[in-house]
Order: sequence, then structure tokens, then C-alpha cells
Amino acid sequence: MTKARSLVLTGLFLTVAPVFGAVTIDNITPWNGSTAQSVFGIGNTQTYGQVITVPTGSSRLQSFAFEVRLQTTLAFRAEVYAWDGNKATGPALFEGPVTSTTSGAVYQLITVNTGNLPVTSGAKYVLFLSSSKDNAGHSGLGIFGSPVGDLYSGGTFVFLNNGTDTTLWTSTNWEVRTDTDLAFSATFDDPPPPPPPGSPAGAPSLGEWGMIFLGSGLMVVAFRFLQKQRGTV
Repeated sequence: MTKARSLVLTGLFLTVAPVFGAVTIDNITPWNGSTAQSVFGIGNTQTYGQVITVPTGSSRLQSFAFEVRLQTTLAFRAEVYAWDGNKATGPALFEGPVTSTTSGAVYQLITVNTGNLPVTSGAKYVLFLSSSKDNAGHSGLGIFGSPVGDLYSGGTFVFLNNGTDTTLWTSTNWEVRTDTDLAFSATFDDPPPPPPPGSPAGAPSLGEWGMIFLGSGLMVVAFRFLQKQRGTV
């Protein structure tokens, strides 16, 4: 009988894994924790945002976040709009609930969960916080963390002195600071498609079945190869 030989199958993975994953733009890590843009809030500039470019291949925005230090009496909302190069455009793609910070003395990471918000790969959007809709019964000012220099090439820090007039978001050009960005992050994800109609919950999709069959076929090929190396049929 022929002596068995060592077999190495490079690149053979028998675990079926979905071909999707998260992509995060991180402009918070390079921030030094102190440099900032100011002043945001009631009685001053009520809309601060960051223009971003959707990474290639991404189609959904899961969340975004800003580092802020705002007085707790200040109420604001998170918004997502398409960006036309000068201003927000179209209808709101996302609007969060009224919120506020828990401490005005330190920086706080405000994370906005947008769910599986559809976006277009390579397109520009503006992610922003605004106090414009919630002046009644509220007051306060604050600052946004901002790294030194223009570290993110896909967008820039933008703001608008629109007071309580939210129609100006899409009708007038914003102030665009091409030399800097906010301390922000944005996470994009392509979740797996839902199962076809009539499929049991949790059943593999057509793509996953294909990967299962491919993996099974590779296992058979590897087994038969080992048999031949051992002198059996």
C-alpha cells in the first residue's frame, strides 16, 4: 500500500459564512479629546453636521456618532439627508427623537442608531444634529469635538445659522469648512437578504445554499484525493 502523503488544501474553508460585513468611518480615534468647533445651540448656530461619502460597496447606514459637550438643558435631534454639494436636499431620510446629554461638563459620545437605512454607494450625505425644532422650553449651548486638520477626505464639517427655520436646511447653502471635520464615526453594513417568501424562519438563503453545496463538493474531492494517495479507490 502506498504510504499516505501529507495533504494541504490552501484556501479550503468548510464553514459557511455570509459574504457581508460592517464598514466604519472613524474620525474619533485621531481626535485629541479637546480641540473643538463652537458654538452650537439655542441663540447661536443651531445646526452642526458632517458630510460623508458612502464607502464603495456599502448600501445601508446602521449608525453614526458625534463627540459633543453640550449643556443638559439643550434639546436636539439627529438628521440624515442627501447632500448636493452645498446643502441638504430632498426629504429627511432619517430623524431621531428629541434627546439631550446627561452631563454638560465632559464630552459625551452621542450615538444615533439609524437601522438599515438605505444609502447609495459613493454618494454624499450630511449627518447632523440640530436644536432648531426644540427651542420651546429649552436653552443651552455647547461644542463639538473636532480633530486638528482635514483628516477625512470623503467630506467636511458643515453648519447652518438657520435659527428655528428648518426649511433652510434644503433651501440655502450651508457654511462649508473644507479644512476640518468633526470627531465622528459612521457605520455601514450590508445585512443578509430576508428568506424567500414561504421559507421557514432562519432557513438558508439561495446564496447560502450555494455555499453549502460548494463546501460539500470540496469535502468530497478532498476525501477522494486522500483515498487515492493511500492506494485505495
